[in-house]
Amino acid sequence: MIDFIIAAVLYLALMFVLFFCLSFVTIGITYAATSFVRRCLGRFRSPDLVLK
Repeated sequence: MIDFIIAAVLYLALMFVLFFCLSFVTIGITYAATSFVRRCLGRFRSPDLVLK
């Protein structure tokens, strides 16, 4: 019974860490994508800044 409790606790901790890492990576990818799109939109709006 104690082994089952330890396994359950370890499983929950592992799932929590995996979920945390996945959410962190997703937030990072979303942030990078939005900044990239903003940069492209900024270049299209003001091409004279790129020429300088």
